[in-house]
Amino acid sequence: SWEETWQRTENFLSNYLEESQTLLIHYNAVRAKTASGESLRQFSKRLESFVRENQVKRVVVDMRENGGGNNFTYRPFLRFLTNTQAVNQAGKLFIITGRNTFSAAGNFATEVEQKTSALFVGEPMGGSVNQYGDNRVITLPNSRLNSRIASKYWQISSADDERSTITPDIPIELSSTDFFTNHDPVLESILT
Repeated sequence: SWEETWQRTENFLSNYLEESQTLLIHYNAVRAKTASGESLRQFSKRLESFVRENQVKRVVVDMRENGGGNNFTYRPFLRFLTNTQAVNQAGKLFIITGRNTFSAAGNFATEVEQKTSALFVGEPMGGSVNQYGDNRVITLPNSRLNSRIASKYWQISSADDERSTITPDIPIELSSTDFFTNHDPVLESILT
């Protein structure tokens, strides 16, 4: 199935789809390490070696389940996508976004849009190209209830960019039928 449980719960991981020569990267959380302890820097270096040593026709970064994390951790992965010539080519690099792509994942996607030749596929992100983030806990004065509030404005795109999201170059919605039958029209579209 296209969306195994471990693919949704691990912060980042990769699969090589040999038949289509596709390096599929699941980037599920903007974090510095995986549960097993591999850093994003180590992961990115491993991907770079893999691309250098294998036939890779396309690289697909699936960010549909990436709800964000720490903005200061994604640089090594961004460098891999931008600086690896065999990856950063028109028609070779694909970014899959969806309604759950927001916060730091939206910031990462915005930088990928600015700095690479990537084609965006799927649904619009749930987050904006410029947005508030970095929530902090506050205690409401009368009720004493704890709440969270965004504390920092992240301007990743230009100040006059009023887009509320990145609209995919190739828009493809995932229907409930697709979801319940384990059919992935987005990845299928990229592979064909």
